[in-house]
Amino acid sequence: MSLLTEVDALPAPRADRVAPHRYRVVAGRVLAVSEPGHWAFLSAPEYREYLAGLPDAHPRFDELRVKGFLAQYLDFDRLAADAMEGSLLSWEGSHRLVLTLARGRARMSPDTLREAVDFAFTIPGPAVCLELVAADPEAVWPLARFAAEYAARRSEWNGRRSRLWLRTPALPPARRADEYARVGLGLALVRDAAAAPGLGVAAARFSAAAAERAAPASRLVLTWSPKARSAPIWASALRAAGFGSALVSPEAPTTLAQVPAFAAFYAAFLDAAVSDGPPLREEWAAAALRRLPPEGGRPREERGGPLPGVDVSGELCAAPDGTLFASERGAASPDAQGGIGALGALGTTAWEELAAKEGVRALLAAAEGDHHPLCSQCAYKPACTVAPSRHLAAQGTYWGNLPLSPACGAQMAALDALFARLADDSLRESLLGWADSWSLL
Repeated sequence: MSLLTEVDALPAPRADRVAPHRYRVVAGRVLAVSEPGHWAFLSAPEYREYLAGLPDAHPRFDELRVKGFLAQYLDFDRLAADAMEGSLLSWEGSHRLVLTLARGRARMSPDTLREAVDFAFTIPGPAVCLELVAADPEAVWPLARFAAEYAARRSEWNGRRSRLWLRTPALPPARRADEYARVGLGLALVRDAAAAPGLGVAAARFSAAAAERAAPASRLVLTWSPKARSAPIWASALRAAGFGSALVSPEAPTTLAQVPAFAAFYAAFLDAAVSDGPPLREEWAAAALRRLPPEGGRPREERGGPLPGVDVSGELCAAPDGTLFASERGAASPDAQGGIGALGALGTTAWEELAAKEGVRALLAAAEGDHHPLCSQCAYKPACTVAPSRHLAAQGTYWGNLPLSPACGAQMAALDALFARLADDSLRESLLGWADSWSLL
């Protein structure tokens, strides 16, 4: 149980009736989270009754038994299996390959791009997810088109789905909309929340063309900043442009002082997303829910996925010269060249070799929250997406989710906002539906 969020005057838990769990006070109720990630909201009196040992006739007894909160009914074999599935020994590889098509004067060659697509198809999984990155979409359009067409051919040969996006801060010309949709290339538009949305007719053209040809839907990557505009303004602009989802990642705050403002923006965006109007999904919340067991997301074997910066366990990144890195952020870190985040090169490094790399082992060990006192006590540990490279950027070390970590502060604030809305019966089903309607795979 969490020492960070104590509730006053709690009885000592009965070891024969209370299963191991963590708790946190959210929206005036106690959020209890089991080791595998099952969760339940209890009132303060209900939580005290639970710690003292619930009688069989208690209204919450059956729910807590099924979710694994009652020690006398705990399935230790299932618990051990869950622990193994979530351990370092069960790493299944990355779910997303980021390809930096251009950086400064460097540009990825067609041969390197072909090797990147070939490499992506060697990674086990139900689908191949490639995200192409460039500041100028027109300058890299021939490369992006080649990647999409080649991946489509590989999908036909291998019988595996593939999804490709071009992530860029610049909106391509509207005349490209049909071409993007024809080759199956989605648009992931990056915007600063402090700027005017500026989506307009061109963005709507991309959304309409993608829907017409069943191509990957347009997405928005919304970067929060202290001068961010109103969240409802962004939600309205997204709906008007036909965008079905946005990623509002809690990675933007760089200091704890910025966390409250980010939390207010994020909460307002969630409210706007679930309000009346065309469906709009916040992808970071969907991915966090997907990391939890079935009642809070998809089954474990379908969990995980492409969130930015989730070192190795979620993504790999290829630089224009073909060097493989543990994550996109890791590729940009000062010690990237030759550091533990550098994993080899496309064309010479096989996916099967990655598990033996020093960098992969170090990053997976750093990501295991039980090594950190604050993480081991955190109710949100099963849903956590803070990457070791984020700690390196914020604190100068992969290790130690320190008490003053802005990474932890921002993510806990975002999860507080999410779970506060999950406690609302009128919003719960809409939010949980996000985990089952993911456009990325």
